[in-house]
Amino acid sequence: MDAELNRVYRTLVAKRKDDAAAVEKLKKFERAWIAYRDACFGAAYPAANKQQYGSIYPMEVDFARRQTDATADWRVAGSDV
Repeated sequence: MDAELNRVYRTLVAKRKDDAAAVEKLKKFERAWIAYRDACFGAAYPAANKQQYGSIYPMEVDFARRQTDATADWRVAGSDV
């Protein structure tokens, strides 16, 4: 999950490498998304041992995948990502 998000992020940054303001905004977005994701999962599943939640926890991880997919669909300055 994190590897795919990082791949998408690096692709977006590479597309905007000549625009320092855009790159900074992408960095801010990624940090905010990760903090949000971690806070959501931490609040919903506070136990250290996530297995105690049974089969629902892996299904919730799909939430993060959907965000990564949505980010990958972005178009940067009219270019495909």
